[in-house]
Parts: sequence; C-alpha cells; structure tokens
Amino acid sequence: MDTSKDILDMKFAYYYGGAVKLNDSWKYDNIETVFSKLYFVLDGRLKIETDSEVIIGTPNTLILIPAGLRHSQSAPFPDKAEKLWMHFNIEIGNKSIFDFFPVPLSVKVTEPERIKELFHSIFSYGRYRDMAGVLRLQAYCYELLSCYFESAGISHPFQVPNSASAVLKAAGYIQEHLSSPPPVSDLAEIFHFNTSYFIRIFKKQMGLSPHQYIMQMQMERAKNLLENSELSVAQIARSVGYEDSKHFSRTFRKYAHYSPTEYRTVNKRTV
Repeated sequence: MDTSKDILDMKFAYYYGGAVKLNDSWKYDNIETVFSKLYFVLDGRLKIETDSEVIIGTPNTLILIPAGLRHSQSAPFPDKAEKLWMHFNIEIGNKSIFDFFPVPLSVKVTEPERIKELFHSIFSYGRYRDMAGVLRLQAYCYELLSCYFESAGISHPFQVPNSASAVLKAAGYIQEHLSSPPPVSDLAEIFHFNTSYFIRIFKKQMGLSPHQYIMQMQMERAKNLLENSELSVAQIARSVGYEDSKHFSRTFRKYAHYSPTEYRTVNKRTV
C-alpha cells in the first residue's frame, strides 16, 4: 500500500459549527450520525456515553465523536458546559479516517487559546464560498485535527488495514484467549482499528458483535469440557474466563437452556 498516496487522497468536508451554552434540552440518547463531531469545552461540564466508555467533558477538553459511533450526550450537571463545535467528515475511499486506527475520544489540550483561535477561524471561513476561502477553511480544519492527534500522542504510522483479514485474526485471537478475553477496546487497538468501527465490521463479517462472539465461544468451549472432561463446574468456569461460577452457571443456562450440571448429565460422553 502506498501510504503517502492514501493520505493525499483524503477528502475533507466541513458542514457547520458554532458556539453554544448547553441547557437541559441538550440531551440525545443512543444516536448515530453520518458525520464526525468535534467539541471543545470552554467552561462547565458535559457528558458523552458510548458502549465502551463515559466521557465527562471539562474545560480545555477536546472531544471527538467519529461518524457512525453510537452514543448518548447530555449536560446533567449544574455547571452546564459552554462549547465550540463543528461537524465534518474526513475520508479515504468513502470511509472515515477514524475507522482505520484507534483514536481516543477526548484529550486535554495545553494551548487552549490556540484551539479557540482555530475554531473561530473555521467559523469565519465557513461562510466563504470562493476558492481562497475554502482552502483556508480546510487548512484551519486540518490544523485543528493535527492538534488533536498531537495532544493524543498518536505517532504510529498511518496505514489502512485489511478489515476482513483483521476480523478473522481477531476471531482467532479471541479463541486463544477465552480464559482471559481482552476488552473490546483493547482488541480493536491490537488490530489497529477504532473501537466503534471494529465492532461494526466484526458484526458484519461474523454475524455477532465481539462481545457476543466471546460469550458464544466461551459457552461452546464449556459445553465441550462438560461433555468430554471430568473437570468440575468451577474449574470449567475459570477455564473460560469466569471467576464466579454462579455467574457462569446463569450465563450457561441462558445460552444452553440447561444448567452446567444438567447439560453434563444429558450430554456426557462415555468411552
């Protein structure tokens, strides 16, 4: 892959942005947008919640919400946030660049005045429709995103992974680590994906979310051990990642419609 060519082929689109003081009506549950969002908290607090983490935005925090990330947002605090914001897309081959590598959803910045200047320059040139204005707009947007990446400490080489191959490798990795499966966010990072994108492509290819796949593989291995070994239920539970055998038994019953002991009685193989 020609990395420099991929970077040069990036497409950028700025949609709109502005400044706002939040109130109780700024509350959206379980939403997903086709564009990415960037917030800069000037004062107060706000809350962003995804499937994998909760972010409390505080002053001098930049928050990035990639396109396609399912999330909820609100300002449930007495000190409602004041923020600068913009909606945009930056893509390679009709996919967001944030799909191709892990990026944190929030960073603290060390030069907040510079960030504010960049946002206000973007708002100013966002009204222009001449070529010079459009180019300046994109330049300021790229600089703002560069500040985000630098603040996040992202320094690994840019590359576009083969998603189908990566998902199969991730599935194999899960099967090799059923006794201590990594969090989905760690799994995505191992294979150089943004967490939300990794969940989407994994489910599309495997038919299950990573979390569902891990649970299914754990239960299938437990079934095999119940059928073919003399291990106790507690030992089997630990071997598939459950320290609490009662939790394991409840999960197994939901999956197999039998308790582990009942399943063994019905399905135990004899030589």
